Amino acid sequence: MRSLHWAALVLLLAMAPGCGGPADPDPARVRAAQTRADGEPDYIKIRWIRVAFEGIPADEPVERARDDAEARARDALAQASASGADFQAIAATLSDEPADRDYGIANEGAVPRVGYQPRKVFVPALAKAAFALPVGGVVLVEPDDDLNRHGYFVVVRTN
Repeated sequence: MRSLHWAALVLLLAMAPGCGGPADPDPARVRAAQTRADGEPDYIKIRWIRVAFEGIPADEPVERARDDAEARARDALAQASASGADFQAIAATLSDEPADRDYGIANEGAVPRVGYQPRKVFVPALAKAAFALPVGGVVLVEPDDDLNRHGYFVVVRTN
């Protein structure tokens, strides 16, 4: 009987508010537990608009000059950065690939969970920019021979 009382006490303490247990209602405490020492979160979700141009990998051939792609990407960035912007509607008209879902990214060292892929499978420049964004933030990721050979990306962090 004594061991049953001990087990009940341990369970109650683990679930008490402020102890980090399942009943902990403090969202800041939960976020802190999911943030790495470098300040980046363990998990994020993003959406993107991809603007391709001739000479880069694409599912379908793109006949767009790099200058035209840059102008299109900057237009997408300006629209997406506006207050109340509908990112999905902007993506539907300007993206070269479907932008109808969130992409979950698990940071290095975090165990991928359902709906999240490891950071290393994403374009390095895109992942780096995405993890630096606040929720709701928007950024333009430009092509780079080392970190992004896939065109321009306009990225919004959704969580």
